[in-house]
Amino acid sequence: MTPDCRREVTLVVYRGFKTLEATGPLSVLGYASQHLQAAGHKGGYDVTIAAPRTGLTPSDTVMSLEAEVVLRDLGACDTHRRGARRRAGGGALVSPIRARNNPLCRALHRIVFLAEAGLLDGQRAATHWNYAARMRLRFPDVTVDADAIFVQAGSFWTSAGVTAAIDLALAFVEQDYGRDSALALARDMVMYLKCPGEQSQLSTLLTGQSAGATAWAMC
Repeated sequence: MTPDCRREVTLVVYRGFKTLEATGPLSVLGYASQHLQAAGHKGGYDVTIAAPRTGLTPSDTVMSLEAEVVLRDLGACDTHRRGARRRAGGGALVSPIRARNNPLCRALHRIVFLAEAGLLDGQRAATHWNYAARMRLRFPDVTVDADAIFVQAGSFWTSAGVTAAIDLALAFVEQDYGRDSALALARDMVMYLKCPGEQSQLSTLLTGQSAGATAWAMC
């Protein structure tokens, strides 16, 4: 994609969504648009927030996001971002996903709604390590990867969620506008590094810090 082409992104939220899983990608895509505009390009991301109903949708913290579009009214798009576990009203997400199973609609999701719609059968998908065992039991036809930060399988992207959503959004920027743009954006966001999808969810540095004072002295 050229730096003058724009992408339409739909961020789908539900009551109790994880704040960082929404605000992280929103920040990445918003800053990417600013970077492109500062360089004199017309490209960037047009983000719409959708939910089972319009209005303020509360997250798992004190923050809420205002949904402009009802799920059933969604039009054509390039990208969706949906939450993870099924919550109240979450079942409303499955039908739109199934109806939009086409190569023109790039989707990034955590695993449940895609799997519930049968769109991940026979495919590999990433999820948070803490939910992997339950996901394997519930969806035996899906190859659940509890180690990768994010996975692309055809037109669908899945991630471990939380901060991994930021890495996944950066991967979108890299695919859409090039590696240099993604790296410049990561530097602007003061990220320690830009993680590839296959990087393990287990941080060896974090493990070392968890080992106690001796490990801290070795850092």
